[in-house]
Amino acid sequence: MDDLNLAEMVLRSIRENRKLKEGFEEVSEKIGRTTSACANRWNSFLKYQYQAAIQIAKAQADRKRQMK
Repeated sequence: MDDLNLAEMVLRSIRENRKLKEGFEEVSEKIGRTTSACANRWNSFLKYQYQAAIQIAKAQADRKRQMK
């Protein structure tokens, strides 16, 4: 599985205040895996490696919400 593509799509979903499932669905089409496989990879492994990036993406999403 292409971990970098998965992480990029999920982080984009977080920044855009979308559900993680939407990110999983996007990347699943791109890399030819099921949505469940993408979610499992993220939840069991990648989210721990990307903790700092997740916090930054959440902060960016908060700033976008406050600007509206």
